[in-house]
Amino acid sequence: MAKKRIAISGGLGRMGQMTLMEIYRDGDIALSGVLVRPGDKLVGAPVLFPETKVGTGQNYSDDRLAVFGASDVVIDFTTPKASVENAKAAAQTGAALVIGTTGFTEDQLEQIRAYAEKAPVLLSYNMSFAITALAKAVGGLSRALGPDFHLEITDIHHAEKKDKPSGTALLLGAASGRDKKDIKYTSRREGKVIGEHHILFSGPGEQIEIIHRARDRRLFARGGLLAADWLIGKQPGFYTLKDVMKI
Repeated sequence: MAKKRIAISGGLGRMGQMTLMEIYRDGDIALSGVLVRPGDKLVGAPVLFPETKVGTGQNYSDDRLAVFGASDVVIDFTTPKASVENAKAAAQTGAALVIGTTGFTEDQLEQIRAYAEKAPVLLSYNMSFAITALAKAVGGLSRALGPDFHLEITDIHHAEKKDKPSGTALLLGAASGRDKKDIKYTSRREGKVIGEHHILFSGPGEQIEIIHRARDRRLFARGGLLAADWLIGKQPGFYTLKDVMKI
């Protein structure tokens, strides 16, 4: 059976490097390209698997259409602007696209949804399957408890993370079904915390608190690859991890 042709956009970033290592560990994947920013000094240089320094057989590229055309699916951990361009390339080539980027504007999301009419695009602000299950649980609790219970969502991330609230916090808030103005969001940026989210429902005389902590960044790379595997061969459309998990 032919190997799955998977490319990475944002190959020099933290998550891109993590995903490269997961591909190295998976014998069923053929790395089909690694995209970097246009004009990056490493364009044309050989791509090495992190830690091992083993050659991947690919060179860093900024030719978006060429990489998409050679791939079954591209995994994107970049920036909102780059993700929109990747969705456009997916629409032009028919390749599938998995987006793990956060910080989109509503206009950028609308553009991605429009491109998803011509190619399968999966977007998730968090590639953790546990977070996806948690979002479903938050929705159920919110409906069951009703407006008498106030909802507060706190996200804690490493000091370099820029967007506040985090994409995951917004995902959890949206899952509650409540208006954004009715949710108290709190963000803390400290040290090298991978990601921690606290969901607090406070009612008359009682509280429910749920905490999710990411212990290993590799879980997001593995989640991205599982999503990519699922997305190959799907019809054009806009998907999320809920579709992968069938919840």
